[in-house]
Amino acid sequence: PPPSTNIQVNPYWVNEYNSKKETGKDAINKYNTKLGGEIKYSPSVHSTVDLTFNTDFAQADADRQVNNLSRFSVFFPERRQFFLENAGLFDAGCETTFKPFFSRSIGLDDDGNPIPIDAGLRFTDKNNKYSLGALYIHQRRTENTQAANMSVLRFIKNYGTQNNIGMLVTNRIDEARDILPTKTNSTVSVTGFNRLSNKLSLSYTVTGSKTSGSNKDDGLATFTRMIYNSNGFAIYWNSSYISKSFNPRLGFVARNNFIKNYVDVYFIKRKLKWFPKFLRSWEPGLEIDVYQNPDNLKLQEAYIGPYPVFLIFNNGTK
Repeated sequence: PPPSTNIQVNPYWVNEYNSKKETGKDAINKYNTKLGGEIKYSPSVHSTVDLTFNTDFAQADADRQVNNLSRFSVFFPERRQFFLENAGLFDAGCETTFKPFFSRSIGLDDDGNPIPIDAGLRFTDKNNKYSLGALYIHQRRTENTQAANMSVLRFIKNYGTQNNIGMLVTNRIDEARDILPTKTNSTVSVTGFNRLSNKLSLSYTVTGSKTSGSNKDDGLATFTRMIYNSNGFAIYWNSSYISKSFNPRLGFVARNNFIKNYVDVYFIKRKLKWFPKFLRSWEPGLEIDVYQNPDNLKLQEAYIGPYPVFLIFNNGTK
């Protein structure tokens, strides 16, 4: 049977009343109200339209505190429900180096403080031939920030058995305010995934950034991942390049001006005779992480980590 109309409405209404009274003075009463919500509409079985207005993220989980002893920015994952839905469609790059689009750049300042979102619209369409996504958010002006219009466009075309190629475009326009002029920052990314065999796969992201009014933030970033996974052993190889001036204002960059190569090799031993019943596999391996200066290929830093004892139990714990 054809699907029926699928509409979901999630409104909210928050009221706040404060009363302050001091001896010998008149009472000071303040009343604030906030109304907003989200509307979800599915025009077909493979497409969805989401509308949010006066968005409230009071139910989002707090970030976990970490001690950062490295020279890189910490990647904090998204925890807000509106941005978690269909997040995989807009995902590209790698969290250890860069992402051309990272939803935490919307509605939060550099210190993680919330910035009000007036309204937002998202459209997604997924089928066995292609995936299409579009996102628009208007961020409100605050005392310390300009109002901003943010948009993302994503398209992925499937071909062959298990291959795809796609494009990701981001654009941020900061509206003029007082003496601050209008600023525009855009990125264009080409992404892809190729299943070369049952055991071997390759994925990649190439991104360029452009900022209006200056060439100092016009840069390039690349990420390549190759995985070979068999029953006996596995190899992971990640390679990244971030130019000195790469700046995706709707994305995430761990650090600029480096080349990174990461290799992880490990063996998989299952159900050996000496294994206790509660042990599923023993997977010893070696990690190598190398950072180089792209100008002269001089070593910036490196990490070599053998892990001879890596056990996975039958309940899935490691």
